[in-house]
Amino acid sequence: RLIEKEVTQPVMERKVSEAEIKQYYEQHREQYQRPEQVRLAEIFIAAPLGNNRAKQRRKAEAVLAEVLAAKDRFAFTRLINKYSDSHPAHGRGDTGFFDRRGQPGQIAPELVKAAFALDNGRVGDQVIETAKGFHIIKLIGKRAAFKTDLAKVSRGIARKIRQQELKEQRAKYVESLRQAAEVKIDQVMLENIRLEMLSAKKTAAQPEKNFPPSLPGKSR
Repeated sequence: RLIEKEVTQPVMERKVSEAEIKQYYEQHREQYQRPEQVRLAEIFIAAPLGNNRAKQRRKAEAVLAEVLAAKDRFAFTRLINKYSDSHPAHGRGDTGFFDRRGQPGQIAPELVKAAFALDNGRVGDQVIETAKGFHIIKLIGKRAAFKTDLAKVSRGIARKIRQQELKEQRAKYVESLRQAAEVKIDQVMLENIRLEMLSAKKTAAQPEKNFPPSLPGKSR
């Protein structure tokens, strides 16, 4: 009741300003608007710039030929496990979703261009070369762009702001009560209680004594 009076009621009755709502909207913009995005599965053949690059390209082209010749639906995943190196920017075999700027994930422009030219579920028919190496790609996901206007979500944002404020204010208030109470712990009494509880637990766990044995065919 004390928390209800001192914390919950004041927070819930406070009017959340338009400035607060707009600030929250801007800080969490990714929740309310997103550009078109795609996601790739990829077989990545690492090839740092240098003399060995031509050899790695030939390897990538051989892998692409194997991918295109495969018939089973799980072939691409199997060949990722067989051939793919781990990419330094996005791990092994999966770029995650990214937009036409290659964000998030810092996807190379060459990959971005190739990815947005593919239909969902299709494998690219060419090896893509980037500064990190060579990529064989398959488009595994598409997300359409969306944007939700501030006016449509302002009430929901105000509710989220109150919930967050309520959580913070409750924690602060409880801590202030703790400090004001000057709680002290009697370690001796605490240890005595602990020992009594252990003793009671051991007593409860002991089997019953002097219990007459069961007769054959009879229940206890």
